[in-house]
Amino acid sequence: FVFALILSLTGAAMADGACCDDGYCTEEAEDVCNGGGGSFYGDGSTCGDAFVDCSGTAPGACCIDDTCEEMIEEFCIDAGGTWSGAFSTCADVDVECVEDVAPEGACCVDDACEQLIEEHCIDADGIWYGPGVPCDDTKVECEEIVEPEGACCVDDTCEQLIEEHCIDLHGVWYGEGTACSDVGAECESDPDPKEGACCVDDTCEELIEEHCIDAGGTWFGIGTSCVDYEDECGSDPDPDPEGACCVDDTCVDMTMIDCHGAAGAWYGVGVACSDVADECGTDLDPVVDEELEEEVVAESSAGCSTVADSSPRSWPLFIVALAALVMTRSREAVQ
Repeated sequence: FVFALILSLTGAAMADGACCDDGYCTEEAEDVCNGGGGSFYGDGSTCGDAFVDCSGTAPGACCIDDTCEEMIEEFCIDAGGTWSGAFSTCADVDVECVEDVAPEGACCVDDACEQLIEEHCIDADGIWYGPGVPCDDTKVECEEIVEPEGACCVDDTCEQLIEEHCIDLHGVWYGEGTACSDVGAECESDPDPKEGACCVDDTCEELIEEHCIDAGGTWFGIGTSCVDYEDECGSDPDPDPEGACCVDDTCVDMTMIDCHGAAGAWYGVGVACSDVADECGTDLDPVVDEELEEEVVAESSAGCSTVADSSPRSWPLFIVALAALVMTRSREAVQ
């Protein structure tokens, strides 16, 4: 009797049951079923029992963080939960849903320390010292990172700013450690050196050449002042006023149109070549300049392009004169 009782108890302890694993049903001990990742339906259950469902549609307890819901395994996995097996319920004592909380640690943001999880510390542009590290740990050093300032010119005003702020204001930053007292003069807005007196009808304004031409005016050259040309604006201007024109290192008096046609730089009405000699890159010989003017006049009258002086020095002058003559002839043909 005793032997039969022991055998009965042992058999009950070792009883098999239906086990569903990956859509298949087998009958095995609970520890074997659970160890293989299967769903055990209880001691003595068989694969033929109606409640044994290996199709994956049987509900079970699903832990999502610290919340339990009953759903099929597929939905539980999709929700990032932990499934407790088919037909398990949230009331089962072995179903414990505990939220997986990320550990906090010391986080330095500038010169302040806070206990944050790593993700939040990084989002705050902080330095994280690891899980469980307190702010009073000797290895935690929170020091504010101070960016160096320097002189920054915004228009005609100087301020001590960091480079980023200076750029945001569209300023000019002079570098780390520079002082406004060193560069203050450079912040002053200088007048546009390209402006000059411009007569539009009988009114004079100081404009750049492009704006003067767009307004149909007569421009008197770089740096000229309306104070000097007010009388010119009150009379009928010369339709083709001449002025100094620098082509490469040579200066010739010609009209603005002829100068531009020769790819030169025109200095305005009445400006003499002797006034801009340095800007043309050479000291001009007034005699040569007069001879060139006589040659241009002679060529315009005679209709030929022959120049008597063929010395190396006269070749640049000849080329400029020829360009001026071509432009003059072109305008005459248009008229």
